[in-house]
Amino acid sequence: MAINQKWKDTMLMAIKDAKWDAYDVTIKAQVALYEKKFPALKDKVNWLLIKAMVWTESGGVSSASWATRVIQIGNTGDPAYAVLKKGSEGSELIMSDTLKKSLSEKSIDDAQLNIEAGIAYLYTRMAKSLFQSIRDAKDGKVYEYVVLPGDNLDKIANKVGTTLEEIKKQNPAASGIIQPKMKLKYIKAKTTRVITGWYDFTADTIADRYNGGGDANYADKLKFILSDVIPHLKR
Repeated sequence: MAINQKWKDTMLMAIKDAKWDAYDVTIKAQVALYEKKFPALKDKVNWLLIKAMVWTESGGVSSASWATRVIQIGNTGDPAYAVLKKGSEGSELIMSDTLKKSLSEKSIDDAQLNIEAGIAYLYTRMAKSLFQSIRDAKDGKVYEYVVLPGDNLDKIANKVGTTLEEIKKQNPAASGIIQPKMKLKYIKAKTTRVITGWYDFTADTIADRYNGGGDANYADKLKFILSDVIPHLKR
């Protein structure tokens, strides 16, 4: 499906209008923040991709959303706002404490917050993560538990504050049937989500991971802005 010419003409208006650059400082600051938090992303994220997202999502400086929900976070049918407020899908690992606080106290109609939230959701969707058993960094003591009648490994792990994986690691023989009075060693641990890598920040991947097929032309729109608009800006 081809991009609508009227949409292209609107984007081309940015070439001679510096008002379209209003959020550049915010975008650059957010990319720098995430590079500092996640060193593996150093020089991996082109901030202009996010600039293109802001233009695509908002529709430009003449749109009603340009000064409010710039990147559409909080709109009906958009899952991002709920994900961020709940800290779900790994977003709790992405967001700064400042952003978490802002989301709980400020209106999502605040343009700067809307962009910061949109970028946080982008990084959430681009992160590869899985759940792992992580030992308590403040308590490396090896404890001992005596198995009671009716116990199973899951119940024991929940009872003593460790994980099934940690119990099995400390007690190889416990992978089978456990018996009352058996002594099990364990270290305090919990199962938590950890970031293991990142998807490439490209127009196609962002369209898939972030937009999720909501706009069939999303990737092409980003590419159009990056190739036919931004290189020709007159400031």
